Amino acid sequence: WQSLCQACRELLSKPEVDPESIAAAALTTQRSTLINLDENGQPLRPAIVWLDQRQSKDFK
Repeated sequence: WQSLCQACRELLSKPEVDPESIAAAALTTQRSTLINLDENGQPLRPAIVWLDQRQSKDFK
């Protein structure tokens, strides 16, 4: 996480990068599950991991 934050800071410090032109950012991983938090550090929604099998019976 710290490396990602540092990379974002470095990117945004470049004069040719207009922060207003960035509408969204995405991060993906297969090793862990990220949980989006609100300003109080509370989860915005339950995490769903990449190995979630709840709908697998529908595809059999």
